[in-house]
This record gives sequence, C-alpha cells and structure tokens, in this order.
Amino acid sequence: MSKTTLVDFEKHMPDYLALLNATRKLGHSVESAIADLIDNGLDANATDVHVYFTEEQRTEKQVRNDGRSIISISIVDNGTGMNKFQLHKALIPASTGRVRNTKTQSGFFGMGLLASGLALGNHVDVYTRGVDGDLYSSIDWDEKMRNSAHADNHINASRLCTSNESNKLTNYLGANETGTMIVISKLKTEPGKALDMIRKVRHHLATVFFHKRDNINLYTYGLDNQFKSNKVIWYDYLEADDAKETSPVYEYFITKDANGNKCNEKVTLQMSWIHQSNKKREFTKLQRPSDAMQGGLLVRNNRGLSKGAMLGIYEKTPINNPFRWVLCYDGGILDDYVFDMNVQKDDCIILHKELKNWIKSKLSDFQSIHQSEDNARRAKNREERELKKIEDLTNRISVDTPAKPAKIHPVLFEIKSLNLDELTGRDALVKLYEFQQAIEN
Repeated sequence: MSKTTLVDFEKHMPDYLALLNATRKLGHSVESAIADLIDNGLDANATDVHVYFTEEQRTEKQVRNDGRSIISISIVDNGTGMNKFQLHKALIPASTGRVRNTKTQSGFFGMGLLASGLALGNHVDVYTRGVDGDLYSSIDWDEKMRNSAHADNHINASRLCTSNESNKLTNYLGANETGTMIVISKLKTEPGKALDMIRKVRHHLATVFFHKRDNINLYTYGLDNQFKSNKVIWYDYLEADDAKETSPVYEYFITKDANGNKCNEKVTLQMSWIHQSNKKREFTKLQRPSDAMQGGLLVRNNRGLSKGAMLGIYEKTPINNPFRWVLCYDGGILDDYVFDMNVQKDDCIILHKELKNWIKSKLSDFQSIHQSEDNARRAKNREERELKKIEDLTNRISVDTPAKPAKIHPVLFEIKSLNLDELTGRDALVKLYEFQQAIEN
C-alpha cells in the first residue's frame, strides 16, 4: 500500500481562490452581512456593538449630483476578542476557531467574518484584543488574485499589532479590556445611496436582534443628525403592543430527534394583524405593511432570521400585507432536522411535516378572520366613494332657475331625482346607465 503524502493530499483539495470567491458571493445584502458580523461579537459575550460608516469626502456639488457614499464600514464589539488560533481560522473559508454552542449562540455556519466581510468589500482588516494580546490580520481579494500563482497565497498572516494599531484599537474599545474591530474597505456597496443603506441596516438590526434587546446595545454612526439617536431603536416585528390584534403564543412540542431518540424541543408561534399606520415606527416605508414585511420571522436562539419569508407555508398576496407571524425555537437538535436554513439566513424550509401542517392551520384560522373583515371594509369604502361621486355631481346642479335658459344634459336631471338614501352607490350607477341607454335609443 503506497504512502499518502501531503502533496497527494493537496491535489485533492478544492481550489483556494475558487472557494474564496464562492464564499464572497453567497448573496448577502449589506444589512444581513453586518448582522452576521455582529453575531461574532455577541457569541464572544459582547454587550455593546458599534457600527461606523465612514463617508467619502465630497463637495456640495458632488453630493447634489451623485449623492453621498460610504468608503468603509467598521464593526467594534466589547467581547472577549480572539486568540492567535481563532484569528488565523477566522479568515479561512468555511472555518472557525471557536467551539460553538448551537443551543445558545447566534453563529450558524462558522464562516460569518470571512463571508460577510468579503461580501461587503474586497479588503478586511481585523484588530483584536484578547488573551494573546493585541493581534492583527487581514485579507485582500485583489491581492489574492494578483498572487494566485504563489504557493502560500492561501495563508493570511497574523501578527502582534503595532503601537499605532494598538492605540487605534484602544480609541475604539475605550475602557473595555477586550474586544474586536473589523474594518471593511474597497466596498462593493451602491455609490450615492448612503442614507438609504444605513436606514436599511438600522431597520434590519432593530428587527432581527429585538429578542436580544435585554442583553445588548447596538449603535450606528455616520451621516450625522439623520437619526433620532445613534442607539438602534428596537422594532417588534409583530408590533404586538399596537397591532389591530395579536394572537396568544401557541406551542408545539417535538418529542423525537432526527435519530428517533426522545427529546423535548418546543416551537412557539405568535401572529398579529398590524395597522396601516403607526406613529411609533422609526422608518415608515420600511416597517409599514408591505410585501417585503409580510409573513414570518424565524427566531433561533433569540436571533431573528428570514425576515418576511414564507417558509413554504403560503404565497404572498397584497391583502395579507398586514399579516405577520413569529416562529421561535432553540438551535441544536432542530437545526437541519426541522429547520433547513440557507447561508444568507433569509429563507428556510420546514422539513417536519406535522409541524408545518400545524403552522398552516394556525395561520389560516387567524388570517381568514382578518381577511373577511378587511374585504368588508374595502367594499364599504368603495361604496362610500361611489356615493360621494354622485353627491358631487348632484351639488353641481343649481337649484335656482337660470336667468337664461341653458342646455343641461338630461342625465343631470336624473341624478337630481335619485333618492340616495334608498340606493347603494352601485344601484345608483346602474340606474343612471339604464337612463343613458334609454335616451340614446
């Protein structure tokens, strides 16, 4: 039997650049990528996370013509920081140096820093302060492409911070003894859309981290004076305190795991039918009833995922825009067995047939009541608008005899003769149509 060498082993390894390129093109939005980077800090026991948007310096004329743009994004947390091994592994595709607790932590695939960082920009700097002191590492996609022929191109060197780098880290960490700062530059974000981008980020963070609000504080900085506060204002996806109606919290228990062993895992479901307007919303257009916000929010370990996704339950329709529901579970046993989440965390398939049918039934019952009410309200509004049109036409006819005879269309006299108290708007329009046909014939 021939001996397998390291060279033989490497021949069968995936191409590094191809894997790295696939990792950076997983399809993260700006807001989901930033949320994933925040997850890393929270899993390192951070209680405060600050997101800095550095704006490109432009003249007033340039801003008027091309809008405002962001040139770098920094995420700073006060977690435990990374040691040498963790920092080394953090910048390797599909790799992590942490031992994850899937029952409690937000991290899902163990590749958030690299995948999300390179989804935002082509250069990522990492500064961290932990048990091994102040450390630095980086990755640059453009540089990797230029050095594609180098044998050590897959290696991302880590080292101790210089004094300037340590001072920079101290400036951001403040009094915190440990923490991490991730700086993404060479951004791939849309130029001239800075304000819209930050609005979407704040809205997303306020929604997906709402269930962690008692344990963390999130802040954003950039485009000064555009928001009420740097601190992210939490947003309840259900708007439970202000909704037209909020259901009780329903529970479903799963008693066997994927291998048939006994377990006692709970899934909860709560639904709401929200109002068209709500003064408490920070971002009216993003948080009002809409196709994008209709549907479910899957919450795993108190971290919101797949906001506005249907999870294969039903198709979106405009009449259901005010309908929202939140499905909560703890990770671990139910991951990949009951809930199959995609890498971007914006969609999920429910694999457990009985659970899916239970959810469908609960949603259908709650949905049908409010659909009937809304249909009746819309019909009444249409009728009122039709009657208003008739009244407006009627009011245009003068009750006074004109000084000079004027030609008035017979239909106007017919309108005047209608008793609107006894007719619906539709009936009145039918009578007018029949009268019009009679005089034309």
